[in-house]
Amino acid sequence: MIGSLYSGISGLKANTNAMAVIGDNIANVNTTGFKSSRASFADVLSGVTGNETGQGVMMTGQNADWTQGAPERTGNATDLAITGDGLFVVHDSVGAEYYTRTGNFQFDNAGNLVTNGGMIVQGYKIDPATGVLGAVSNITIESGNCSPLVTSEMTVNLNLNADDTNGLDESVGSTLTADYTNADSNITFTAVKGGAAGNDISIEYVDPAGKDKSLSVDVHGTAITVNLATDGTGAITSTANDVVAAIAAKSAATELITAVADGTGLGKVGIIAATLAVDSTNDNSDVIFTAVNGGIDGNNISIEYVDPGLANQPLGIVVVGNAITVNLETDADGFIASTADHVVAAIAADVAPGGAAELVTAVADGDGSGVVGIAATLAVDSTNDNSDVTFTAVNGGIAGNNISIEYVDPGLASQPLGIVVVGNAITVNLETDDTGAITSTANDVVAAIAADVAPGGAAELVTAAADGDGSGVVNVPASASANLFSGSGINVADLTGGSSSINFANPTGLTGGGGAAAATVNCANDNSDVTFTAVSGGIAGNNISIEYVDPGLANQPLDIVVDDSNPYDITIIVNLATGTGGAITSTASEIVADINTNADTALLVSAIAEGEGVVNVPVPASTELINGVDVADNTPDIYSNTITVYDSLGSAVDLTVQYTCVGHGRWVWDVNPSDGSSSSTGVISFDEKGELTYPAANPTITITGLSNVAEDLEIEWDLVTNNNFTGYSLLSSTSSQIQNGYAAGTLQSVSVDDEGFVVKTYSNGKLIPGYRIALAGFSSYAGLARTGDNLYSESLASGQPIFGIPGNGGLGGINSRSLEMSNVDLATEFVRMITTQRAFQANSRVITTSDEILQELINLKR
Repeated sequence: MIGSLYSGISGLKANTNAMAVIGDNIANVNTTGFKSSRASFADVLSGVTGNETGQGVMMTGQNADWTQGAPERTGNATDLAITGDGLFVVHDSVGAEYYTRTGNFQFDNAGNLVTNGGMIVQGYKIDPATGVLGAVSNITIESGNCSPLVTSEMTVNLNLNADDTNGLDESVGSTLTADYTNADSNITFTAVKGGAAGNDISIEYVDPAGKDKSLSVDVHGTAITVNLATDGTGAITSTANDVVAAIAAKSAATELITAVADGTGLGKVGIIAATLAVDSTNDNSDVIFTAVNGGIDGNNISIEYVDPGLANQPLGIVVVGNAITVNLETDADGFIASTADHVVAAIAADVAPGGAAELVTAVADGDGSGVVGIAATLAVDSTNDNSDVTFTAVNGGIAGNNISIEYVDPGLASQPLGIVVVGNAITVNLETDDTGAITSTANDVVAAIAADVAPGGAAELVTAAADGDGSGVVNVPASASANLFSGSGINVADLTGGSSSINFANPTGLTGGGGAAAATVNCANDNSDVTFTAVSGGIAGNNISIEYVDPGLANQPLDIVVDDSNPYDITIIVNLATGTGGAITSTASEIVADINTNADTALLVSAIAEGEGVVNVPVPASTELINGVDVADNTPDIYSNTITVYDSLGSAVDLTVQYTCVGHGRWVWDVNPSDGSSSSTGVISFDEKGELTYPAANPTITITGLSNVAEDLEIEWDLVTNNNFTGYSLLSSTSSQIQNGYAAGTLQSVSVDDEGFVVKTYSNGKLIPGYRIALAGFSSYAGLARTGDNLYSESLASGQPIFGIPGNGGLGGINSRSLEMSNVDLATEFVRMITTQRAFQANSRVITTSDEILQELINLKR
């Protein structure tokens, strides 16, 4: 019976402990992340095996229930709930490591993410440049600014309308006429395509400079080369018709141009003759000489002016082979008297066989009244680098002869630089330092000559120029004095360059296709013509007519009237001014001034006068501006998109890319930034499927000269790998555009997302992850040691922690802005409470009943 008493006592103790477990569970029903426990019992035995007697019960331990608690939405940016296995990792002030399921975190005054108890949450630090996760460390968010990131890449998803054709279904092609000296040898070349697509085509004739060459046409891009045929003597034999036929037979050429011979086309094509302008020192004294024959025949003709150096000499022309010598006329004092007109007349008059007129023609530049002058030149050489000076006589001919230049070393210390002029003798007294060494540089000498402008000074005789950079110190050459005496005869130059190739289209090229229409109104009076040009190109500039009206009355003012009652046939009426007799008095300049200042007409046309002559009413009285384009297709031919990029200082730059259609599926793009400047441009082409075929590599957009002196921008434009940059038959539109730059910003807030990234939000809109929450997993969660304050620590029973990121390696995910509730089930706990209370009560009855039995035994003695 004594044993039953002890069995009852063990039951009381075990159920008392079980009630404590239940009470702990119920007490923590609102504890975030709390895991409930269940008391476990075991029986106690005594005696021999097979004959054991129970000695009661004992509580063997508590079994934690690690089932998931329900998430509670809080809205707090740093509240986190784990969905699945794992625990948050936290460190105390000395670095000791603990674990918790309670995720109600916050930032302390040092920027640390901490628990309510002040323990610092651990996470993987993220490298801002690479995004790679570092080692597990304290999650600490430093305050401060977000550095700007300069834009280096951009992507634009857009469609350029395949139906856009530069505003034209058909357009007037650019035209270029190559004119030659032979009759009927001119050819007019016209671009097959109008507008910009027909521009920049070059036509080049090449004289092969050999015998028995055949005619051929080569095409490289938009450059067309016509290699002309020659006979057994090397003379060109190709006619205009031959060239036209060769162009037509070359398919690559016919894709670019058509060619039509002017006249009969039987004239032999010639290379433009070489031309030389001979410049003289006096105004209106220059003469332009042009070879009579083009090609090889016009090369290597020399023109030489000779000052005879004597008085009263006549003007004479001497020709020896291809060398023309012009012996200039002198007056009684020996000065040259020949003007440019005299030289021109003498060349034209030398018509004898083998004379100058067979070689060249001459035209005076200006009015030809200037006297030809030959300026003498002398270079004074010194032994030091960059110390030479070239002196040139101000006056040509004998007036510039016998001028002497002498350098003098004063032979004393500390002497200044000085110029002395006696008649035609110029003495340059060089400067010395305190040791007596010469210090004057070439630049010093040049400046001293130019500054000696007093009457009779050196500047009236010569000009001086330093060779090199003029920094070299001069010295006194072995021959200290030299005369300028080279004006008596000078070989001006040779006429060369006509033998190999003359490029007619470069620099002019074929230009103007699809441009604004223009018309010139010709009048019979001298200098009375006016050219009117439409302000707008294409059909907008067509069918504007200009009409001059003679009012037929006296004393009428000049008046401009616009009749736009028919918008497709606008007439500008110019009512001309008249005098007292009724005669027209309006000049071309007056009409131009009124047209260009009139608010109505200035929107339609611009006007340029060829002179100021009084106009009359031409016949016909009306002239139309036509031929800008043929047919418009009513679709836009220009599209643009604007994307904001950022410079090295974080300033925003609006970058506008404009696309101009230059043909079916072909666009030219250029860039217009809101700050700085850009010359970046290029071509975009699409195939018949609307897919990009050009460029083959991503273009780079460069922006320079930013006003805030930030670094120049170099932006790679992702075109080649972008399948969303298309040329379909849809309206041109932009669907999206991105770039990788951003401005500087200040920290606004910090939050944690569902993948455990601790994200910093800045005022510039950037979201930059700084850390990723670390979770710890264990082999046995039940083996973790509870340390209070919702914390656990590692134990032998739990095993060592395995760290990882949320959602990986068997670890649970993160439910941000939420907390995990306690998993205590009150109903279950109440049932357990009842059963534990009843068990306690029953064990107490065992004790009282055993006591009554013992009492009966004692009573047996009585």
